[in-house]
Amino acid sequence: MTSEMEPSVGLELKYCEQCGGLWLRRRGSQECYCADCARFLEEIPPRTPDNRRRGGSGPLRRRMRKQQREPGMELVPLEYVMVTMEQTERELRERAHLAATMEAASSRETEL
Repeated sequence: MTSEMEPSVGLELKYCEQCGGLWLRRRGSQECYCADCARFLEEIPPRTPDNRRRGGSGPLRRRMRKQQREPGMELVPLEYVMVTMEQTERELRERAHLAATMEAASSRETEL
């Protein structure tokens, strides 16, 4: 006796990992996305690989390294820059005050 059963395909219910919708896929398949999301994701260009796990060498870090190599383009904390500017301004004020004092003293000596 022969069986006349039609070959059947097992299906399983799966949720789409992109949109969250429910859809049916073949049993044992590794598909993660519904047909609409799969088409959408195929159109997106692949992401460029980077080395984030090895300390990072993304575009920002490469730019920072390049700036550190160029003379006069070193990166420093903002606090350091502000303190340095304040110190320079204070020194300029002190020099101006000292020059004014010296000038006043020399003018007094010439009057006597």
